[in-house]
Amino acid sequence: MIQLLDLLCYGLVLLFGIAVSVSFSGVEPSRKNMVGTGGVFLLTLSLQIIALQLAGMERTKELYPLIVHLPLVLFLVFYNKRPWLVSLSSVFSAYLCCQIPKWFGLTAEILFRTPLAYCLSYIPAILLCLSFLCRQMAAPVNRIITQSKKSCLLFGAVPFLYYGFDYVSTIYTDWLYSGSKAAVQFIPSMFSISLENAITAASAVPRSEERIVSIQISVYKKKLLLSVVNPYVGNVVLREGLPRTDRKEHGYGTRSISAIAELHGGQALFSANSGIFSLKVMIPLK
Repeated sequence: MIQLLDLLCYGLVLLFGIAVSVSFSGVEPSRKNMVGTGGVFLLTLSLQIIALQLAGMERTKELYPLIVHLPLVLFLVFYNKRPWLVSLSSVFSAYLCCQIPKWFGLTAEILFRTPLAYCLSYIPAILLCLSFLCRQMAAPVNRIITQSKKSCLLFGAVPFLYYGFDYVSTIYTDWLYSGSKAAVQFIPSMFSISLENAITAASAVPRSEERIVSIQISVYKKKLLLSVVNPYVGNVVLREGLPRTDRKEHGYGTRSISAIAELHGGQALFSANSGIFSLKVMIPLK
């Protein structure tokens, strides 16, 4: 019984992610688009089944971005003619929204102390959430992410960071479950501050082709490494290792970033040279 419900939940979350991504990106519900969406669902479901048979569940989870999210982004870009940024923001946002039904399922499992309660709560929760997001939230979200590149980047920043953090801390490592205080306190503040700084600073650069923000998140020798590189305009001077700027678009929150890193036994290094600002953070995974 539970195995059948687990399979149903597995299929529903795939359908949920695809449907919400398509709705957020602004794809019209025409016959052609619905057929294409159904094709993507069958393709990604088939890829998951093949991966499960050949590599097992753990490896399939690690390959999920390649066998589900990448095909979905390519479908939105090439089949539905949606911009890259809009497509990526839609997929990342849908991934974040997938967590909402899980909260209901986990709450029920904790209260009733049985995995069956998770499934029986998760299934109606994901269906209700899917209906609400597609009917009530899709249009407002699409207006925001299609308004401009800046608004799309700002809106998609949190879903992107959650996506990266979730895979780094739960799929590719077990850091989130290791008991580290940094896992709870570090991500919401440091990631959001650093990315908001980078996007805001880059948006002030006159030439659009130079407005590139580079983000790297990795785990090396039991250390979480974060690197953010972005262009900037104006003067940035380092004093006591922290940037001081003559523009309000850059430098906000850097003292907080440094303090958070030190609080957890890590270090934050800032550099600014020839119009390129760099932040590198190291946090030990205790």
